[in-house]
Amino acid sequence: MDNTVVQRALQALDLVYNADTAAEQRRQAEEFCQQLRNDSKASSFGLHLAAPNSGYASTTRHFGLQLLEHAISRNQENIAALREPLWTLLWQGMQEPLYIREKLVTLLVKLVIRLWPSAEWTDLSQQLQHMYQASEAHREMVLRIWQTLGEELFVYDRDAMATVRKHELTNGIVGALLPRMVVEQLYPGGYRLTTEGDAMRTAAGAGSKKKKASAIPVEPGNEDGWLYRWSAHALELASAYNDAKEPLLLSLIATVATFLDWIPLKALVATGLVGRLAQLLLTRSDQVRLQAALALETISRRNSGTGDERDVVLTQFAQDQQAIALQYLAQCYQTTLDAEQWIDGSDALAAARSVSLTACNLVTMHWARKKLETNVLETPQPMLDLLEQLSQDARYTVVASALNSWAAIIKHDALGKTPAIAARFGALTEHTTKTLFDVCRLTQALGSVQTLDAAHGISEDEAEQFESIGELRAFLAAEVRSRLLAIIRGMCALDPAGFVGWIAPSLAPVFAQPDASPAVAEAALMVVDSVLTTLDDFEQRALADGDQTLLTQVQDARDLCYQLGSQVVGFTSEDAALAARLLQTLPAFAFLLRPALMGGDDARALLLAVLQKCIDHLRFAPTATGAQLRDLRQTARRATAALVRLAMLIPDSLMLVYGDLSLMVADRLADPTVAVTVKSYLSEFQLALVAGASTCTMTQRSELAQPVVRPIVATLQESMPAFQTPQDFIRFLGLPALDAAYAAQTVTDDVRAELAAARERRNRLSHMLSTLQICLQRTLGPAAGDLSLAGVWGDYAADLLPPLLLLIRSLHALWNPAHMQQLRWQSAQAGNRLFGVLDMSAAERLMITGGAAEPQADAPTDPMAGETRAVHHALATLRDHAYRSLGRLLALRPVFGDALPGFADNFTGCLFADVAWMEPRHWRFLLTEVVRPALEAVGNWPGMTAHDSEGVAVLARFLPAWLPPLFDFCSSSLQEAWQAAATDREGEPVDDAMVREKLLRDWTRAWSQVLADLLSSLATWLPDAARIRNDLQSGARIAAHAVQAEPSAATAGANRALGAFLLRSPTQMLASLLTAALRLLRVAKDTQAVDRVLAAVADLAPKFSLLVLAPLHVPPTPAHASTAAAYAARIAAGSLTTDNTSVADALRYWLTADLIPSLIAVLQDAYQIDSQDAALAALADVIHYTAGFSLLVPTWTARDSSGANELGDPGNVLRHAVLQAAVDNANTVAMADLVLAADQVVDEPDARRRRALVRVAMLPALAVEQSRLFGGGNKGAERRADSARSTGVSVPGDWTNRAMGGGGGASVVDSDEHFDLAALIP
Repeated sequence: MDNTVVQRALQALDLVYNADTAAEQRRQAEEFCQQLRNDSKASSFGLHLAAPNSGYASTTRHFGLQLLEHAISRNQENIAALREPLWTLLWQGMQEPLYIREKLVTLLVKLVIRLWPSAEWTDLSQQLQHMYQASEAHREMVLRIWQTLGEELFVYDRDAMATVRKHELTNGIVGALLPRMVVEQLYPGGYRLTTEGDAMRTAAGAGSKKKKASAIPVEPGNEDGWLYRWSAHALELASAYNDAKEPLLLSLIATVATFLDWIPLKALVATGLVGRLAQLLLTRSDQVRLQAALALETISRRNSGTGDERDVVLTQFAQDQQAIALQYLAQCYQTTLDAEQWIDGSDALAAARSVSLTACNLVTMHWARKKLETNVLETPQPMLDLLEQLSQDARYTVVASALNSWAAIIKHDALGKTPAIAARFGALTEHTTKTLFDVCRLTQALGSVQTLDAAHGISEDEAEQFESIGELRAFLAAEVRSRLLAIIRGMCALDPAGFVGWIAPSLAPVFAQPDASPAVAEAALMVVDSVLTTLDDFEQRALADGDQTLLTQVQDARDLCYQLGSQVVGFTSEDAALAARLLQTLPAFAFLLRPALMGGDDARALLLAVLQKCIDHLRFAPTATGAQLRDLRQTARRATAALVRLAMLIPDSLMLVYGDLSLMVADRLADPTVAVTVKSYLSEFQLALVAGASTCTMTQRSELAQPVVRPIVATLQESMPAFQTPQDFIRFLGLPALDAAYAAQTVTDDVRAELAAARERRNRLSHMLSTLQICLQRTLGPAAGDLSLAGVWGDYAADLLPPLLLLIRSLHALWNPAHMQQLRWQSAQAGNRLFGVLDMSAAERLMITGGAAEPQADAPTDPMAGETRAVHHALATLRDHAYRSLGRLLALRPVFGDALPGFADNFTGCLFADVAWMEPRHWRFLLTEVVRPALEAVGNWPGMTAHDSEGVAVLARFLPAWLPPLFDFCSSSLQEAWQAAATDREGEPVDDAMVREKLLRDWTRAWSQVLADLLSSLATWLPDAARIRNDLQSGARIAAHAVQAEPSAATAGANRALGAFLLRSPTQMLASLLTAALRLLRVAKDTQAVDRVLAAVADLAPKFSLLVLAPLHVPPTPAHASTAAAYAARIAAGSLTTDNTSVADALRYWLTADLIPSLIAVLQDAYQIDSQDAALAALADVIHYTAGFSLLVPTWTARDSSGANELGDPGNVLRHAVLQAAVDNANTVAMADLVLAADQVVDEPDARRRRALVRVAMLPALAVEQSRLFGGGNKGAERRADSARSTGVSVPGDWTNRAMGGGGGASVVDSDEHFDLAALIP
């Protein structure tokens, strides 16, 4: 022992822990301590400093333990030699401070993770048993060891070696925890009995590749297993409980709980663990009862498994030994209702919640699971008794889980019809209805208070579970009220007529009282909504099944509902929230208003009353202001939403009263007290009704749609002259009149009249565009579904699109200052102020920065600030509605016909006329609302196929005009923007920087979505790489038309025809697309955008790898040649190149010169650390499939091509090129090592293992991260590491060899059971 080093260490520690030490001295002392940690003799110094009899301070002894921990973690020495000294420290450390004891436990666990179970350590359980019997302090130490071991292995995942040896350690723990009898039963051919000093034997032969961890080691003397001993000891302590035993009892429960998530289910039975933990619920200790309840809750969450284990968890609680566990749970719950039996009320509440959750898990996950077709509990009474008690609890956090249990039981086909269970439903229904009204009263009361008091019925302990009153109200609505309504729906489905006959008389008095409590009325409306909706769903299922008995029951219930429905519609209230709730309920009346029922007077009268109710809420009081006006607007929106919903549910019924309905609508459209936005939604209702009515012919739909569409067309046509030039549009907006007002500093009558006229023009155009956008959103495009009016809108495309394109172009022109400067402004202030209406508003900035809104105070020198803001708002509204309307109209095929000549050029001009002046926020919206809808819709018309020559001609006319320029512009602009964002702007305000970055990210994400959509369209035309390889391997002849991509979530909405066009286009659009995608990977510093594009690129890259290699091989049979030709036909020869270069050569160049460097750029970018696993996976797949043909059977032979195959197999040639592209510095790592790793990758079927291999193989070249799993000890590796460091690349000391345990080395690409590469990447 070098005493000089020890003395220096002691001096350094004194400086570190002395509060008066100077900063420079402290830094030097900490540096010395770090050097000592990395010293090769760190463990020797650590043992010396940590010795309890050394006389050193506790902080010094703790530092000694830190040295030992560092040595173990880094595998610096033969760590097996530390086992005995560490045991000695453990035995001597019972009187040490807690933090030292915890560090001792951590050290032992780290040692166990690295050495046990193995030939070097076969008696861990015996050693721990010996320590456990020594004293109570030693028992606490042993329990902490087991807890920490379980947490490291199954919870925290902090120790990388625990991940590497997880399989082996898990088997060792199974053998230690479970009784030997259980091990024999679970692993009859796999467990082994270990003997001290003997090598661990494996069931596999010496040459077998089976992992040694497949066998379960069981030590002699551990026949009972630790779990049984712990639970038995806990019961022994509880039987003679006193406060002194509580710490050990809690430690025992905590240790058992550590392993409950993964212990085999049969072990629960063998150890009687459920019953033993349940008995602890009656211990006179708050914490013991609570922890036991939480442990049982953990068990109740366990998956039931399959076969004879599927009901293990349920029967352990609810059936074995007269449901003893449920009885103990019920008794524990009863104690929580008595404040005298718990010291801490919060613990009592937590225990009650845990009991309720346990019962809920047992019901929802086990007893009432979906696949259970019978009642597996012979005596369900104990479970039902417990649920009844819990559901009547006054504490809502307790009752919520019980309500969920009842809802699952009622809904379950087998349980809901069991007589013993159904007998409980009567009392449950009454209690549920009462509780619903109570919850609604409480929710309303909480809406007007800031603090809780006793009058609210919420205890102080329960109130502490919520951070605010708002959170409590949300819990009552989401967790309690929704589950109460679920029970009501379930009861209604069990007996429709009986339930309605019981509930209707109870609800009628509520709606007969005009001054009814809003809370009571709200609850009643919720019940009505739930009942009618349930009956409607029930009827639809009965109709589908042809069940006449059920239909008769539903009809009986419907007859009882008409009177209740009339009472609901006739109910009125001045409360805005209650009025909104009533309107929200009206769509449920569709059950009573089906077309087949409209022959009766009751149904027709009810329908007209419902419509009149909605119409009445559209008118605003002229005197309404402030909060009242806001409430009226929200109520009106609810009314129009109810009308639209009714139009979707019962359009044919509405058509039967269309005459009366049209008069109601016309009256409101002409009413000046109805807001223009409300009128827009009324137009949406009219078109939704026309679209949904099955009785209308196309001619009738066109006629009925005219009153809605014609005014929109007329307004746009009238405004077109103002869109011809930027100056005309500026005059249309009224900016010259504003200029005159600024210059005169006053508003003359003439100016006031001109401003009023301009305001009227702006508002009218905004209203019509709003109506157009809302109607198109409802009745055009894929989202419209059965409500599509494409045929009607197609007739108006030629009238709508020209003014829309001109308007958008005029809006874009405003951003160009040259257009503004052409007008003669009367004052400089006017020009600057009016050009400012194009800037981002203060409200928009606040949404980005998250700042608080400041009161708007107009400067006294700016009398027209309000009018200027109105212009700003009008521009934003016009832009939004115009973009969205254009995007929707592009779904119409007639847009691209002869009726609109030159549309492609006009569309291109609309995008690029003033492109230099458009900011990121403009492009983000344009890409989202125009470009993406265009790419989704163009060619994606009904009946369109890739072979539709007319449709392909449309794509060829439309896309080349603007798509390649868009690729170039967005790619180059984003590159410049991200480069600029990387430079510091001295003096820039923080808010400005936040806004700039947010807008740039939004633009980048919108562009990434466009690219991902296009790449996904390609994926719909090419099957996945595995399918391509299998098809090429198969001897079956596959024709071109049979090559189909499998549907997936990623390509569900992709434009298949567009993908075919891009792959076959004679232009270079595919090359431009691929280049744009890779440019985004290189330049963007946004994880979301990179991940989105990377996922699409990674899907295509392996497919292209196979398409590259196919022409370089000779098919073995004509059938194989036919399959290869079918895939070659997927990409035309001119899609990537305009010269004579083949597609294969062009794709090969893209893979090696573009794709791989782009993936490497992601891997080397510190900003993209979250995307690096995906990049590695893509790289691994490319390497994997480059060897695809060499693995095919029968063998595909390589073509001769003048030295192109100097490495033999073309797959090796391509893979070598890929690796060369990945490693730009030959000195960084030996190419032979990379090729060796790649060779191991190519025949691995497991994607996780492929990623792991590539991560390890490419680690030195890419410098993605440091890895402590690979230590020194190999001179060749050290030379390579030194060479790498000289080039600036940070790599582990030895990345191709591991040095663990005894120091043996093995290649990372070996199939070594000690080194599970699959575990490196979860």
